[in-house]
Amino acid sequence: MSCAIYEISETKLCRENMYKRYRKELRIAYTELILHQTLVINCLLKRGYGASSELLLLLLYSYYGNAVKRI
Repeated sequence: MSCAIYEISETKLCRENMYKRYRKELRIAYTELILHQTLVINCLLKRGYGASSELLLLLLYSYYGNAVKRI
């Protein structure tokens, strides 16, 4: 009986470790996405885009927002 309990505990621990690793990878991917978006926005601002850039930024945000939902 103790053998069965040990196997269940080991399986549960393995599952928890996989979940933690997945969450860590998800956080890294999301952070990279935000950094890339910030670089694009900074580039647009440095080039002096006016009101028309607001629409472009909205489109970028919409695209990246959908990408994050897929992740």
